[in-house]
Amino acid sequence: TEYLSQFRFGLPFDEFQQLTIQSAKLLKLLHSQEIIHADIKPQNLMFLKKNCIKSLRLIDFGCAGSPSEIRTYIQSRWYRSPEVLTQTTPYSDKIDIWSLGCVLFEARTRKYLFHSTNQFQLSLQIASTIGPPNSASQFFVKNTYEFWYKNKSMLQEIGFTQNTKFYPTEQVLKSMQRCRRDLRAECYNFELSEGLDVDQQVADLISSMVKWEPDERISAEEILDKM
Repeated sequence: TEYLSQFRFGLPFDEFQQLTIQSAKLLKLLHSQEIIHADIKPQNLMFLKKNCIKSLRLIDFGCAGSPSEIRTYIQSRWYRSPEVLTQTTPYSDKIDIWSLGCVLFEARTRKYLFHSTNQFQLSLQIASTIGPPNSASQFFVKNTYEFWYKNKSMLQEIGFTQNTKFYPTEQVLKSMQRCRRDLRAECYNFELSEGLDVDQQVADLISSMVKWEPDERISAEEILDKM
């Protein structure tokens, strides 16, 4: 958190890339041992050497464990994955991937990807960005029929109909560009030196990490391949 606070307008791409690589390396090592951290957030990323990204370490393993050991209700709200939100167990290491996607968006923009004060608001923000869960998904089948498909007011609020198409990458990209426009407005001499291609690359990465279905999210190893 202290490191990110130095970059008032979000991490430049080179720094973002290094943060992504080091974070993914740590998760790859952890997940290879079948350990889920279960509380990935900026406060739990620490540098052994000040401002040296290569010295990045994960801290606070109070919620960590194997899939069979993980408690039902974990993760800090703004970084909470849909399966934890709906308590659709068993959990996998992909809950860490979701959280890291949220952290990376925040690192790039200095804004939260999903900022909420309660569970309902969080669900609404997720749905308005990546769409409600598909009717064939485990979230629809197991836990969320009543929540998603009987709550007409919420679905209407995000403009959802049976024919609505959602494009997560484009939505994440729009959110990112909106945040960066806001940053520009806050400081008249702030210029975006990096082009749309860079934001598109970042949005593509993050959208591949924040998907309803855990199996559809990329792995830590695949994150490294992308970078």
